[in-house]
Amino acid sequence: MTAVLSAYLFFTNNLPFMQAAGVGTGAPDINAKYLDGYGTATTSTSSKVYISDASGYLPDSSVDSGAIINGAIDIGHIATDAVGSDEIATDAVGSDEIATDAVGSDEIAANSVGDSEMSVGYTWPDDIVCGSGFTNMGTYCIQTDENSATDWYSASDYCYDTYGARLCTSSEWYNACMNGGLTNIIDDEEWVDTWYTSLRSIVRGNGSCDTAYAREATSTSEVFRCCK
Repeated sequence: MTAVLSAYLFFTNNLPFMQAAGVGTGAPDINAKYLDGYGTATTSTSSKVYISDASGYLPDSSVDSGAIINGAIDIGHIATDAVGSDEIATDAVGSDEIATDAVGSDEIAANSVGDSEMSVGYTWPDDIVCGSGFTNMGTYCIQTDENSATDWYSASDYCYDTYGARLCTSSEWYNACMNGGLTNIIDDEEWVDTWYTSLRSIVRGNGSCDTAYAREATSTSEVFRCCK
Protein backbone atom coordinates (compact mmCIF):
# COMPACT_ATOMS: atom_id res chain seq x y z
CA MET A 1 0.00 0.00 0.00
CA THR A 2 2.86 2.36 0.88
CA ALA A 3 4.51 1.71 -2.46
CA VAL A 4 1.32 2.48 -4.37
CA LEU A 5 0.83 5.77 -2.46
CA SER A 6 4.44 6.85 -3.05
CA ALA A 7 4.12 6.17 -6.76
CA TYR A 8 0.93 8.21 -6.93
CA LEU A 9 2.52 11.16 -5.12
CA PHE A 10 5.62 10.98 -7.32
CA PHE A 11 3.78 11.04 -10.64
CA THR A 12 1.46 13.81 -9.47
CA ASN A 13 4.40 16.04 -8.29
CA ASN A 14 3.15 15.96 -4.69
CA LEU A 15 6.24 14.66 -2.93
CA PRO A 16 7.66 17.39 -0.58
CA PHE A 17 11.14 17.50 -2.18
CA MET A 18 9.57 18.18 -5.56
CA GLN A 19 7.99 21.44 -4.46
CA ALA A 20 10.89 23.50 -5.80
CA ALA A 21 10.44 27.14 -6.70
CA GLY A 22 8.42 27.46 -9.88
CA VAL A 23 7.27 23.82 -10.05
CA GLY A 24 3.60 23.57 -10.71
CA THR A 25 3.09 27.35 -10.52
CA GLY A 26 2.59 27.88 -14.24
CA ALA A 27 5.74 30.07 -14.57
CA PRO A 28 9.33 28.90 -15.22
CA ASP A 29 12.04 29.70 -12.70
CA ILE A 30 15.72 29.60 -13.70
CA ASN A 31 16.66 28.64 -10.14
CA ALA A 32 14.68 25.38 -10.38
CA LYS A 33 16.38 22.23 -11.59
CA TYR A 34 13.50 21.68 -14.00
CA LEU A 35 10.60 23.78 -15.23
CA ASP A 36 6.91 23.13 -15.23
CA GLY A 37 3.73 24.67 -16.56
CA TYR A 38 4.43 24.79 -20.30
CA GLY A 39 4.38 21.15 -21.29
CA THR A 40 5.55 17.73 -20.33
CA ALA A 41 8.05 16.98 -23.08
CA THR A 42 11.59 17.85 -22.01
CA THR A 43 15.04 17.73 -23.51
CA SER A 44 18.31 17.57 -21.60
CA THR A 45 21.58 19.31 -22.50
CA SER A 46 24.64 19.62 -20.24
CA SER A 47 22.67 18.34 -17.24
CA LYS A 48 20.06 21.08 -17.66
CA VAL A 49 16.41 20.37 -18.30
CA TYR A 50 14.38 22.56 -20.67
CA ILE A 51 10.71 22.70 -21.48
CA SER A 52 10.10 21.92 -25.15
CA ASP A 53 7.12 22.97 -27.24
CA ALA A 54 6.45 21.96 -30.83
CA SER A 55 9.30 24.11 -32.14
CA GLY A 56 11.84 22.73 -29.73
CA TYR A 57 12.29 26.07 -27.92
CA LEU A 58 10.89 27.76 -24.85
CA PRO A 59 7.53 29.43 -25.61
CA ASP A 60 7.58 33.15 -26.38
CA SER A 61 7.87 35.36 -23.28
CA SER A 62 8.34 32.33 -21.03
CA VAL A 63 11.43 33.92 -19.43
CA ASP A 64 11.42 37.63 -18.63
CA SER A 65 14.36 39.97 -18.06
CA GLY A 66 14.00 39.66 -14.31
CA ALA A 67 14.97 36.03 -14.54
CA ILE A 68 18.29 36.69 -16.29
CA ILE A 69 21.26 37.11 -13.97
CA ASN A 70 23.61 40.02 -14.71
CA GLY A 71 26.46 38.78 -16.84
CA ALA A 72 24.75 35.47 -17.57
CA ILE A 73 25.16 36.04 -21.32
CA ASP A 74 28.47 37.30 -22.71
CA ILE A 75 29.73 37.96 -26.23
CA GLY A 76 31.10 34.43 -26.41
CA HIS A 77 27.52 33.13 -26.55
CA ILE A 78 26.58 35.29 -29.53
CA ALA A 79 27.41 33.79 -32.89
CA THR A 80 29.38 35.85 -35.40
CA ASP A 81 27.08 37.74 -37.75
CA ALA A 82 24.09 36.74 -35.63
CA VAL A 83 22.67 40.21 -36.25
CA GLY A 84 23.00 41.46 -39.81
CA SER A 85 22.20 44.69 -41.55
CA ASP A 86 18.81 43.31 -42.57
CA GLU A 87 17.77 43.22 -38.93
CA ILE A 88 18.54 46.89 -38.34
CA ALA A 89 15.66 49.12 -39.22
CA THR A 90 16.28 52.25 -41.29
CA ASP A 91 16.65 55.31 -39.02
CA ALA A 92 16.94 53.03 -35.99
CA VAL A 93 19.47 55.46 -34.56
CA GLY A 94 18.44 59.07 -34.71
CA SER A 95 20.08 62.32 -33.69
CA ASP A 96 18.45 62.08 -30.24
CA GLU A 97 20.49 58.93 -29.55
CA ILE A 98 23.84 60.59 -30.31
CA ALA A 99 25.35 62.21 -27.26
CA THR A 100 26.74 65.72 -27.46
CA ASP A 101 30.47 65.63 -28.28
CA ALA A 102 30.21 61.90 -29.07
CA VAL A 103 32.62 62.49 -31.97
CA GLY A 104 35.79 64.35 -31.07
CA SER A 105 38.72 65.70 -33.02
CA ASP A 106 40.61 62.41 -32.60
CA GLU A 107 37.95 60.65 -34.66
CA ILE A 108 38.23 63.08 -37.57
CA ALA A 109 40.93 62.12 -40.05
CA ALA A 110 43.48 64.73 -41.06
CA ASN A 111 42.53 66.53 -44.27
CA SER A 112 39.06 64.92 -44.21
CA VAL A 113 37.54 68.34 -44.87
CA GLY A 114 39.00 70.12 -47.88
CA ASP A 115 38.57 73.53 -49.45
CA SER A 116 35.63 72.35 -51.55
CA GLU A 117 33.72 71.56 -48.33
CA MET A 118 34.26 75.02 -46.84
CA SER A 119 31.30 77.35 -47.14
CA VAL A 120 33.45 80.49 -46.84
CA GLY A 121 35.25 81.30 -50.06
CA TYR A 122 39.01 81.70 -50.12
CA THR A 123 41.12 83.21 -52.89
CA TRP A 124 44.37 81.34 -53.40
CA PRO A 125 47.40 83.34 -54.59
CA ASP A 126 47.16 81.90 -58.12
CA ASP A 127 43.61 83.21 -58.37
CA ILE A 128 44.58 86.89 -57.94
CA VAL A 129 43.44 89.09 -60.80
CA CYS A 130 45.68 92.16 -60.91
CA GLY A 131 44.15 93.99 -63.83
CA SER A 132 45.74 96.12 -66.53
CA GLY A 133 49.00 97.89 -65.65
CA PHE A 134 49.83 95.61 -62.68
CA THR A 135 52.22 92.67 -62.33
CA ASN A 136 51.15 89.60 -60.32
CA MET A 137 53.69 88.84 -57.59
CA GLY A 138 51.82 85.78 -56.25
CA THR A 139 50.32 87.30 -53.11
CA TYR A 140 50.00 90.92 -54.24
CA CYS A 141 50.01 93.08 -57.36
CA ILE A 142 52.37 95.97 -58.13
CA GLN A 143 52.24 98.55 -60.90
CA THR A 144 54.49 97.61 -63.78
CA ASP A 145 55.38 101.24 -64.57
CA GLU A 146 56.11 104.05 -62.12
CA ASN A 147 53.84 107.06 -61.61
CA SER A 148 54.87 110.71 -61.90
CA ALA A 149 56.77 112.33 -59.04
CA THR A 150 54.85 113.93 -56.16
CA ASP A 151 55.07 114.14 -52.35
CA TRP A 152 54.38 111.04 -50.22
CA TYR A 153 50.86 112.06 -49.12
CA SER A 154 49.71 112.84 -52.66
CA ALA A 155 51.19 109.55 -53.88
CA SER A 156 49.28 107.63 -51.20
CA ASP A 157 46.02 109.42 -52.05
CA TYR A 158 46.50 108.71 -55.76
CA CYS A 159 46.85 104.94 -55.22
CA TYR A 160 43.68 104.79 -53.14
CA ASP A 161 41.57 107.13 -55.24
CA THR A 162 42.60 105.62 -58.59
CA TYR A 163 42.90 101.88 -57.89
CA GLY A 164 41.61 101.34 -54.36
CA ALA A 165 45.21 100.42 -53.66
CA ARG A 166 48.12 101.76 -51.55
CA LEU A 167 51.80 102.51 -51.72
CA CYS A 168 53.92 99.37 -51.71
CA THR A 169 55.72 98.40 -48.53
CA SER A 170 59.50 98.37 -48.58
CA SER A 171 59.62 94.56 -48.67
CA GLU A 172 57.03 94.38 -51.49
CA TRP A 173 59.00 96.86 -53.54
CA TYR A 174 62.25 94.94 -52.93
CA ASN A 175 60.71 91.59 -53.89
CA ALA A 176 59.30 93.09 -57.10
CA CYS A 177 62.63 94.76 -57.87
CA MET A 178 64.46 91.46 -57.57
CA ASN A 179 61.89 89.20 -59.27
CA GLY A 180 59.21 91.20 -61.02
CA GLY A 181 60.78 92.39 -64.26
CA LEU A 182 59.28 95.88 -63.79
CA THR A 183 60.19 98.91 -65.88
CA ASN A 184 62.54 101.66 -64.64
CA ILE A 185 62.74 100.05 -61.21
CA ILE A 186 66.21 101.36 -60.21
CA ASP A 187 66.65 104.44 -62.40
CA ASP A 188 65.47 106.83 -59.65
CA GLU A 189 64.04 106.98 -56.12
CA GLU A 190 60.51 105.68 -55.44
CA TRP A 191 58.26 106.25 -52.42
CA VAL A 192 57.32 103.19 -50.33
CA ASP A 193 54.92 102.87 -47.41
CA THR A 194 57.63 102.63 -44.75
CA TRP A 195 58.55 105.44 -42.41
CA TYR A 196 61.93 106.49 -41.07
CA THR A 197 60.71 109.16 -38.64
CA SER A 198 57.38 110.93 -38.14
CA LEU A 199 58.07 113.28 -41.10
CA ARG A 200 60.47 111.27 -43.21
CA SER A 201 59.51 108.27 -45.35
CA ILE A 202 61.71 105.72 -47.10
CA VAL A 203 62.52 105.79 -50.82
CA ARG A 204 63.93 102.79 -52.69
CA GLY A 205 65.89 102.39 -55.93
CA ASN A 206 68.37 104.84 -57.44
CA GLY A 207 70.87 102.35 -58.85
CA SER A 208 70.14 99.18 -56.87
CA CYS A 209 67.34 97.09 -55.39
CA ASP A 210 69.17 97.32 -52.06
CA THR A 211 69.31 101.12 -51.91
CA ALA A 212 67.13 102.90 -49.33
CA TYR A 213 67.04 106.54 -48.18
CA ALA A 214 64.82 108.73 -46.03
CA ARG A 215 63.17 111.80 -47.58
CA GLU A 216 60.89 114.57 -46.29
CA ALA A 217 57.35 113.31 -46.91
CA THR A 218 55.75 116.70 -47.51
CA SER A 219 58.43 118.65 -49.37
CA THR A 220 60.09 116.03 -51.60
CA SER A 221 58.74 114.80 -54.93
CA GLU A 222 59.50 111.20 -55.93
CA VAL A 223 58.01 108.70 -58.35
CA PHE A 224 56.06 105.77 -56.90
CA ARG A 225 54.17 102.53 -57.61
CA CYS A 226 50.86 101.33 -56.15
CA CYS A 227 50.30 97.86 -54.71
CA LYS A 228 47.12 95.89 -54.05
